[in-house]
Amino acid sequence: MKVLRLVCGLLFVAGAAGASDAGAFQPRNAPYGHFGGEEPCSEGEDAVPVVFVHGNANAAQDWDAALADFRAAGYGRCRLYGVTWLSEAERKAPVENLHNARAARILRDFIADVRGHAGSARVDVVAHSMGATQALAAIDAGGLWPVIRRFVAVAAALRGLESCRPSPLKTCAGQLADGSEDFGFLPGDAEPPAPRQTKNWRMGEEGFRAAPRGAPRTRFYSISAGRGDEILCQAPAASGCEKTALFDPAPNVAAQVEVETPGGAAWRHFQVRDLTGPLQAHMLRSDCAGTGCCAPGSASCRRAR
Repeated sequence: MKVLRLVCGLLFVAGAAGASDAGAFQPRNAPYGHFGGEEPCSEGEDAVPVVFVHGNANAAQDWDAALADFRAAGYGRCRLYGVTWLSEAERKAPVENLHNARAARILRDFIADVRGHAGSARVDVVAHSMGATQALAAIDAGGLWPVIRRFVAVAAALRGLESCRPSPLKTCAGQLADGSEDFGFLPGDAEPPAPRQTKNWRMGEEGFRAAPRGAPRTRFYSISAGRGDEILCQAPAASGCEKTALFDPAPNVAAQVEVETPGGAAWRHFQVRDLTGPLQAHMLRSDCAGTGCCAPGSASCRRAR
């Protein structure tokens, strides 16, 4: 029951109806809501548009705290976009959710529509938790890495969840054996729990953690709470659970940092999304690298280990 309660928390605090669809921007495939494009860009606006991807049980509007920080950093509303990729029923049943082809299509179509609406050849992506792995799967399957300038993974389980080793929860599945885009959070080296599943290669050595190697023109960043993340590190005996938030080292992995309060207290899974807006924006608007990305805002951060 403890694991069930914690995974329900991750997967991830129940939340949120779709965001408002006001404005001229009307993406072709956003059935559950979106935000962005509510006002025209001012003449001379040259910032790359940002696509925000929410996590499990959440919706696009759950980025509100970070969006305020982006606007304070100089982003116009015309450059900030997000789409809800889970239905209301799915948001109410997070432990039943897998990464899937329908969600991947929503994200791929949305990225294309944002590029067209903003008149930009490339976009930046900031993605939290399950949204990061769903976005990585969508971008990779769609061959979209040439149009992704920067990718910031926030509290993401790039190597799966140790608490899924093993677990009866559907969201802890491996790769479905039909070769589809449907898969869960089973770590890549774990044996699948059901006969119609195979090893979860996306959570293995050649999966999400290795994405930067296959996208040399994209700069990658990760932000995490280390062992303080009650979702990524919910299994008390899991050694190295915090490493699931990290990409493998590569020349285009610009920074991977752990954050905490200035007093040294650990942040929780959703605090990492909501309270690191200045850090997220700094990673996109500057050429910072390593702990040089840690300067803005009130978060204390260090190089992730």
